[in-house]
Amino acid sequence: MPNQNDSPPVLSGTVPAQPDYTLCKNIADLKITNSSGYEGLCVNFNTDDAVQTVFVIEADRIDFDPALQQVSWNNVMVGTVSRSNLFQQPIYSELVNVILLSNINNGQVLYDKKPNWIDSYAISECNIGHNGVLHFAADPVNAAARVLSLSAVKSKDIYDHNYSIMIGALGAFISVVEQGVFMYELPVVPEDTDVFTIERHNSDTIKYCLNGKVFYTSTAKSTADLYFVAVFEQQDSFATHILMNYDICADLTIKFNKNATEAAVESVAKAVSYQGTARTLSVSVTNNTGLKSAKTLAIKAQNTRSIPVLSGTIPRVHDMTLFEKCSDLSISHEGVYSGLQVLFNTPYPQFTSFVVREINNVSFKADTRKISYNGVIIGTGNTAADMVKKGLIITFNDDAIKASVEEVTRAIGVNFQANAQDVTLSLVSYNGDKSVKTLTISAPFG
Repeated sequence: MPNQNDSPPVLSGTVPAQPDYTLCKNIADLKITNSSGYEGLCVNFNTDDAVQTVFVIEADRIDFDPALQQVSWNNVMVGTVSRSNLFQQPIYSELVNVILLSNINNGQVLYDKKPNWIDSYAISECNIGHNGVLHFAADPVNAAARVLSLSAVKSKDIYDHNYSIMIGALGAFISVVEQGVFMYELPVVPEDTDVFTIERHNSDTIKYCLNGKVFYTSTAKSTADLYFVAVFEQQDSFATHILMNYDICADLTIKFNKNATEAAVESVAKAVSYQGTARTLSVSVTNNTGLKSAKTLAIKAQNTRSIPVLSGTIPRVHDMTLFEKCSDLSISHEGVYSGLQVLFNTPYPQFTSFVVREINNVSFKADTRKISYNGVIIGTGNTAADMVKKGLIITFNDDAIKASVEEVTRAIGVNFQANAQDVTLSLVSYNGDKSVKTLTISAPFG
């Protein structure tokens, strides 16, 4: 609690007159001070449309560990990143014998329309991110069993699902099931108002919660992409109030520790950029006693919604596998991937040979240049002759989804020759809009 002797932190700087997605980067006179030191100081980035906003820590301007969500300055860890807990209704890459509904009282609803166990299921397109959450209602009035899961594999088979809650007909039982093995049974009868969540904490620890209270913590840790999968026992079974926290679209706060200095705080603040639909973004500062800076910087932002969004942290140790080790690689374009191009470019492409490696369910036909994911053709690479002039260009089709585009991107490797230069990854939409952000990996020799 602040007392009368506390003084608020000071934030000042001249905001650019024109919209600027780099936010504080171009504020030459940015100044952030706190008389009692920087431990516990928070720099807050907020927006009028957090659901459609991605704040990105630019790895070329500051060191950022996406798994631990930590920022470093001059090789010293100085702060931790967190995002506001914004839930969204998931969109789906597969809906088999399931009707998707939405209403005010029950939120998003999945409704089984076919009376056969395992024949009715839904699989989300997006995953929960590093510290995301799956949220759904207990629905004890449901007359049939169902299994709601987070899974690294997009499969209808519950034996593939990493973390599941199985709810019996009329709430007869509630069990934690992990890859087909019963781990725990919750000794309560659910009520109409009960809500379950499956949550990932510290980027690897899975906790099962009832009304916000943990009732089981998994011993199996995971940093993998985890997708929502719902499997229904029989006709008229349903799931309601389904929400996911993707841990990427949200307001952003950076909380600094005792290692932080004024220079570190200002440098980290300048490393945050923006992608999304917001018109106004604000930057404020609060200290460890809860006092807020008198000034808030309001920064105009252009609407980049039609622009494909690329984000990710360049791995600290990288090699000819390029972006395979980029654990937080994200490629999105309003859920529309038809016509999207992923470009691997370099100043001298004649000295660089790109290859499509057949890993993670990705396959490639050299004669037709067709690229498949899970056996489905989702894109085409440019010709070998064109690659010598332009680098590798992959154009995706109607069957591409976010997960498949990202897996194909991770599957691209490179063979460098002696005169090769850095490789840059970028996106171009079907109508020619380019991603604001590019990712660059250095060649082993310059």
